[in-house]
Amino acid sequence: MNRTTRQLGALLGLLWVVLVLGAYYIFHKPFQPGEAVGILRTLLDVLGVALLVTVAGGLGRRLLRRALPEGLASLSAPEKLAVDALAGLGLISVVVLALAVIGLINGPLFLGVMVIAAALLARDAAAWWRALLGWLRGGRMRCAMGGRSSSSSSSA
Repeated sequence: MNRTTRQLGALLGLLWVVLVLGAYYIFHKPFQPGEAVGILRTLLDVLGVALLVTVAGGLGRRLLRRALPEGLASLSAPEKLAVDALAGLGLISVVVLALAVIGLINGPLFLGVMVIAAALLARDAAAWWRALLGWLRGGRMRCAMGGRSSSSSSSA
């Protein structure tokens, strides 16, 4: 089966699921429009937090790589990821605090600044996400949660 056939099959499957769920909603009304708005607002909140963490990870990665080029070499991958994100979140929080003290911060302005920052830090943010996903795909999450990963040794 070639790639185009698989993609077409996946698209048709997705379309079928959307049609079935749409028909179910039309006839059964599992939730009211107000609840749908609440779900969408929650989804937007989650996307906002993802944007904030992405910008923080990229900002922290850029700042720490320049400020401490050899200083993070002894840290493990999850420690580097956490330090990058926490450094970025710390800097963002100080800037937001300063802007709030002088009365120059509001939701739409903050969102605009985050979108611009994400665009400016796209390369560093993408590198931070690649490192995070690489660590998760490497079985490190199971190991950190107390399970065994395929990459861990079986020596006791």
